[in-house]
Amino acid sequence: MALGVAYFLVHWSSGDILDVESGEPLNQKLVMDELEETFDLLTRIERAERSIWNQSTLEKPYPNQKDA
Repeated sequence: MALGVAYFLVHWSSGDILDVESGEPLNQKLVMDELEETFDLLTRIERAERSIWNQSTLEKPYPNQKDA
């Protein structure tokens, strides 16, 4: 689960997942392979991309709020 959360943070922030011991970035292909085995990664990415919160901007931080 922690690897899945780390992947989502990295996916939307263009960062890296670092190895705890070495501090070096993990190989993204190995991370993807491990997540696909246990996490149903593609389904969760698709769901996150459709999320109303993925449409949030500085100008409109609450995209589902009705304008008064």
